[in-house]
Amino acid sequence: MAFNLRRSGDRFLKAQGISAVPKGYGANYLAAWAVTALQTVPAVGDLVKQDTSGDDLVQQCVASDVPYGIVDSVNSGNGTLTVVKFNKTFSLILESNNSPTRGHSVQANGTVGTIKIDGVLRNQVKDVAFAAGSGLITAFTAVGSVWLVYVEYPN
Repeated sequence: MAFNLRRSGDRFLKAQGISAVPKGYGANYLAAWAVTALQTVPAVGDLVKQDTSGDDLVQQCVASDVPYGIVDSVNSGNGTLTVVKFNKTFSLILESNNSPTRGHSVQANGTVGTIKIDGVLRNQVKDVAFAAGSGLITAFTAVGSVWLVYVEYPN
């Protein structure tokens, strides 16, 4: 029996809690190999990694990259991709007292926070090189003299 095109293909179990998240993409999205293969825009099925040039951006993987996820849909009207995340359990907003870097991790800072997040003063974290901490910093914003960082776990 032949596949029914409307029913064939991969299933990512979105209804069962697998994360499908909106992500943007920048001018450097396409990998050199894809440009050579005449790809000009993001496409469903692209394996992507985090793009540290901006908040919540992804770019196409090249050889030896560890994929962050796979593009599930492309919204050509506003530059948004729906990306199914791999190997991530949850995301958390934490307060940092030092300037964060996308692609880095966090360690405990040993101080109480100054901004209530979901009604609670969470302990602060500090930005560290990726291998030295936990989680993956994917976005951040300055709030006065501290930073709110968006951290995905596990890294």
